[in-house]
Amino acid sequence: MKSWRKTLLFMLSGLVVSVLLFTSVSLMHVYRQNLNEVRKDKLTAGELWTEQMESHLSGARNQIFQLAISIFNNVEVRSKSPSMTPEEQQTYITSMDEILQANKDLTYFFILDSESMMMLIRAQNGAVTGLQTLEAKTYLRTADLPLSSIAETVWNVVKINDHIYLNHNIRMGKYIIGAFVGSDTLRSFSNVSAHGGTVDNIYVATDDHLLRLLGDGKQEIANDEEGKKYIQAHFEVAEVPTEMVEGEIMLLSDKLSLLDVLSDISVVLILLGIWIIFYLLLIIHRLNQMITKPTETVLEAIENFGKGHMDQRIDGDAGSTEFATVYRAFNEMGSQIEDLKIEAYENKVREQSEELNRLRAQIMPHFYLNAINTVANMTYANDNEGIRTYIGSLAKYMRYMMNLKDKTVTLGQELDHISNYLEMQKIRFPNSVDFFILCPDYLRNRDIPYLLLFTLVENTIKHAMDLYSTLELLIQCEEYETENFKGIRLVVEDNGPGFTKEVMETYLDPNRIPKVKEHIGLSNVIRTLQLTYHRSDLLRLSNSITGGAHVELLIPDEETEEQVSPEGENHSREGGKTA
Repeated sequence: MKSWRKTLLFMLSGLVVSVLLFTSVSLMHVYRQNLNEVRKDKLTAGELWTEQMESHLSGARNQIFQLAISIFNNVEVRSKSPSMTPEEQQTYITSMDEILQANKDLTYFFILDSESMMMLIRAQNGAVTGLQTLEAKTYLRTADLPLSSIAETVWNVVKINDHIYLNHNIRMGKYIIGAFVGSDTLRSFSNVSAHGGTVDNIYVATDDHLLRLLGDGKQEIANDEEGKKYIQAHFEVAEVPTEMVEGEIMLLSDKLSLLDVLSDISVVLILLGIWIIFYLLLIIHRLNQMITKPTETVLEAIENFGKGHMDQRIDGDAGSTEFATVYRAFNEMGSQIEDLKIEAYENKVREQSEELNRLRAQIMPHFYLNAINTVANMTYANDNEGIRTYIGSLAKYMRYMMNLKDKTVTLGQELDHISNYLEMQKIRFPNSVDFFILCPDYLRNRDIPYLLLFTLVENTIKHAMDLYSTLELLIQCEEYETENFKGIRLVVEDNGPGFTKEVMETYLDPNRIPKVKEHIGLSNVIRTLQLTYHRSDLLRLSNSITGGAHVELLIPDEETEEQVSPEGENHSREGGKTA
């Protein structure tokens, strides 16, 4: 019986030697024939890109010009004249939005009062972040803007922090009207093809640096001797003439390798491919006999063993000496495990159950003292009816919270408990909280972990409610299904201050979740989900559009982890049931 490793090594060595000897001469010959042609094609692609860029920039400049003429005709532009009125500002904001919607080439469009520094700036929807817009505003207020006359067509290269733009500005009296075209936008002009694909890297040469307008190379290259060495080592350089951009446009094409011309190899490489395919088929056949089939046998035996068949053994031809050793080792392991009891597993299950009970017990004590103080305060107002109502709600609350024997409750029971709790808060803090619960009746019978949703609501009351405004709390329930999840989604949203960035980073990173004793609320929820469903992706924190906290809690239809008893039986625990 031969070793499959030695057999495989011998066959692959023969393949490698054959391919190297056969292709080296062929590829070098083809490479020399095609190198000049590819360079010419890439230069042509760069020229086509430049023509398209000039056409787009000409159209963008025309829109700047038209807006400048409109301001001249409708607004007082003389020095020390009043700034635009709010109505005029809104008119030109609308005009800039229409221009940006019609011309996707522009990244920013702006109007700047050079005297009062009043600025109107609009960004292409979805093209930039809020931070980039803030950086652009800072640049416009502090930089010495390059200005062009109405007759000039040149666009200047501007670097704002880590972003490169083409910028054109026209002065109309005290107003400066201009636009930025981001380097990312310039990619849309690159739908030109060459032998090696689209344009590789387009740079514009300034006095000090080469700044990348297009491509995946370095964003900025020093325009000195070290920069020239870098370019010579990595790129083919071609200069592309243009009158639209201030500076020299340079096409830096990746230096051609053998891989760039493989598509032009004709009959020689086709014959080589046929030979490689035949040789690979032979290798696959041998690997199937020596690796694939024995591996499937081992995996099937392991799966059966995992299902509790402790008498599983592997017999038959192993195909190689290595798998024969694996067969013997598996059979010996099975014989040893069959004689043992898995006490560690039982201890782990018991520890998890005790930990879950401890987590639940941590939630209870603090509320009772507050409730007693509330009743005491109400006696001073002689509000007997309110006291009776509050004590009745408190009795329901305590009866629910004292239920330590049930690990799960129905969603309806949890929502009723939450509603009772929030009504108590409304009695305790009048006009400080209002809530809405939206849950279809057919979902109310679904099982969820005891106090899980309540803990999120209690956390919201603790961190978002104040005595100066009304906290609005929305609780929603719905069926939810994605590629990796099927179950129900519970949403708790409020109009409070929302989560800080630090809180979301802390609680959404499993490696940074604080200890339970330090942070009872969200930490208890996360730990309960991990112990119950064995998943760490069931809690999502974010801030809503209005700024309040938005928490999503996912309850799977079934728990994802099977438990195997020491006797070999399978015990799969189920979570929520479909109503």
